Amino acid sequence: MQIKTQIQFKDYLKLQYTLSYQSFFTLFSTCLVVIAFIVSFRQILEGAADDDTIYWLIFLGAYIFLRPVVTYFATKKNFNTHQILREEIIYEFLPDKLLVTTSYSNSEIPWTKMYKIRELKKWFLIYQSNRTANLISKNFLTDEQILQLRSLFKSIQGIKLKLKSK
Repeated sequence: MQIKTQIQFKDYLKLQYTLSYQSFFTLFSTCLVVIAFIVSFRQILEGAADDDTIYWLIFLGAYIFLRPVVTYFATKKNFNTHQILREEIIYEFLPDKLLVTTSYSNSEIPWTKMYKIRELKKWFLIYQSNRTANLISKNFLTDEQILQLRSLFKSIQGIKLKLKSK
């Protein structure tokens, strides 16, 4: 099966937000910060706040505001810096390997060399290492192709899989 993809910035940004807020630690710490912000704000409204509460409110508010802003600008810089993210990529899925073709390179990667494959609501992430992945947006896939890819991925021995059940 062959698939042509070209990632758009808005889709890449949504993916980065999804990935950055998926870890338990990030979600837990963000929830704690939001709760602390609400408690501090409530103390100020009730007139029970001291100077420390006001400083904490400013700090926590900055964290809540800056985390997504920093993610946005880091994602924008990464997207604009790495040409491969912006250009058309052709993936050919074979039983024993993945062929990746761009305007300036051809890669042949055996499935046995892949780290893991992860499926999100709108993406397939094919990891070559714990930090490097091929990003395949489901926007470019039909329902039949999604089912074929899941079937292919399940047939690969010795690779970590996190696939949707549907």
